[in-house]
Amino acid sequence: MSKGLTGKRVMIAASRKTEEMETLIKKQGGEAVIRPLQGTTFLAEEQIKPDLQNIMEKKPDWFLFTTGMGLNSLIEIAEKWGRKKHWRK
Repeated sequence: MSKGLTGKRVMIAASRKTEEMETLIKKQGGEAVIRPLQGTTFLAEEQIKPDLQNIMEKKPDWFLFTTGMGLNSLIEIAEKWGRKKHWRK
């Protein structure tokens, strides 16, 4: 019987409990890619652009956000950069 995430790449936008999430994803046969994009400190948009480009190139099968604020911030920056079409809310 195949595992639920076999062959899938799951992006995790988190800075806490990432090891636990990565372990769960691996147990299901997936690959976890961790990018801490949220928190109480916001990064300069220019620092996030390379990560956005990397995400768009890797085209993850799943993207795990741990806060709505993280998703909204990412979409706002993508929109300013002209890349909003790559994201769905």
